Amino acid sequence: MKTTHILIILAVLISVSCASAKPSTSSAQPTRKITYKSIGGTDLKLHVFDPPADTKKPMPAIVFFFGGGWNGGSPSQFYHHSKYLAGQGILAMSAEYRTKKNGNVQPSGCVEDGKAAIRYVRRHAKELGVDPKRIASGGGSAGGHVAAATGTVKGFEHDDEDMSVSSRPDAMVLFNPVYDNSQEGYGYDRVKDYWKEFSPRHNIDKKTPPAVVFFGSNEKLVKMPVAKAIKSEMEALGIKSVLKIYDGQGHGFFNYGRDENKWFLATVTESHSFLQELGWISGKPAVEQYLNMPPASGSEGGRVAIFNGKDLNGWKVLTCEAGVDNGSILIKTGNGLVQSEKKYADFVLEFDWKKLAEDNWDSGVYFRYDTVHPGRPWPGRYQANLRKGMEGNCHGLRAGSSGLINPDDWNKFKLTVKGTSAELEINGKPGWKADGLAGPETGYIAFQAEVPHGGQHLFRNIYITELK
Repeated sequence: MKTTHILIILAVLISVSCASAKPSTSSAQPTRKITYKSIGGTDLKLHVFDPPADTKKPMPAIVFFFGGGWNGGSPSQFYHHSKYLAGQGILAMSAEYRTKKNGNVQPSGCVEDGKAAIRYVRRHAKELGVDPKRIASGGGSAGGHVAAATGTVKGFEHDDEDMSVSSRPDAMVLFNPVYDNSQEGYGYDRVKDYWKEFSPRHNIDKKTPPAVVFFGSNEKLVKMPVAKAIKSEMEALGIKSVLKIYDGQGHGFFNYGRDENKWFLATVTESHSFLQELGWISGKPAVEQYLNMPPASGSEGGRVAIFNGKDLNGWKVLTCEAGVDNGSILIKTGNGLVQSEKKYADFVLEFDWKKLAEDNWDSGVYFRYDTVHPGRPWPGRYQANLRKGMEGNCHGLRAGSSGLINPDDWNKFKLTVKGTSAELEINGKPGWKADGLAGPETGYIAFQAEVPHGGQHLFRNIYITELK
């Protein structure tokens, strides 16, 4: 065989091998499709992912819109997002809508279809088993714009729609949405005749629904100061607005299959938590299980939830008043601890923390201690501080960090204790690493707050991986 033929065969084999290695949506397929709009000879469908048959009705719903610059794209982009959320008791749908390539429409036509999709779900809520007051929009990039526009902009409705039924969603889950269409934003040249009415960023009002929004710090289509300004404007109106920015990531980072699903895991977990805070989901995030991911790195005992989100079974409350509020441990009053009943040796502890007061907030996590000293409400051992001015500093190890905590939002912590060393990660970034832990080799874990000095504190999503 000639060398050139061998090279061609090898190239074909390599091409086939690479293609087969790419992530696919074959493991996530809709259970049915529903036509929500017929226009211009085209039936626009909702690709539906049904929850388990025993899901309590009426249930929440979410409609996703794919990205593609209003030019093209496929509903399959959000198949895995839909399948996961369906497993959590939400009727999840990924919508078809007309684009430049598929329908020869302007961006305004994309939004008209998006509004028709939301309205269809609300108008048919009873037969779908859906709560008409718990319908969310979701989407990425230009689909994120469509999802955001359904919740913000007025008009852009099909002429034959039943306007007595609202097309506004009750929540928004947005993945790098292009929601600034001004000259400084995206798509201005295509929508310049109506950009101000079309741009979600310029149409926020008191009726705008709560939102969780995901961006990479290297995003090119929406400037980060704009994303932060939108969050501030919504919060000033009393609207819940969660903004998550992932360091070093660019446009489309969130998609299923990217970076071994690292960012799919992160963003869908946050989406779950957001919907849980709204009361739409009752269970803890289970994205790792959905992805069949192994336990946390370095673990041998497996990653285990040590707080069930419902009560304080397995915990002791010492010298403070604490309870469970919407899936979180809430330390309400007093200066004390919520302590584990079990002692741990080497472990990885993961949890989310948020403070509920503006000034002099003071909280922390204790580890590796035996007893609380009589006459004072704290142990004599190690504490990773969550205190204003001491953000993450470790009392007893002279280790510290600063600038990694967002005092106005939820923060993620990962504390690793092994042998005589410990290290803390805050919001995915290294905080500190130190050596010098003295005995005991096993001890309790506790969450602490000095409420008289800093208001109430919340802890949630508490997981531990015991290291052997």
